[in-house]
Amino acid sequence: MTNQNENDVGSPVSNTHKNTLIDTTHNTSVTNTLEPPVPNVIMLIVLFILTLVTIYAGYVHGHMKLLTVLKNAAHVV
Repeated sequence: MTNQNENDVGSPVSNTHKNTLIDTTHNTSVTNTLEPPVPNVIMLIVLFILTLVTIYAGYVHGHMKLLTVLKNAAHVV
């Protein structure tokens, strides 16, 4: 059997030392700001446009008219 020090594996968490090291390599006067999510917004717009194009392509491919679709939807309900 081996001797275990106080902070070896298996020791209680309450016996571990807390890290109190202060990071002095970074300038703390600069505030952290988030960058604008421009790429995410652009991709969201592209997603909406592609969704509408897919719906329109379905109407054209099926020779469907909007009024016919709405009448059928009202008839089902």
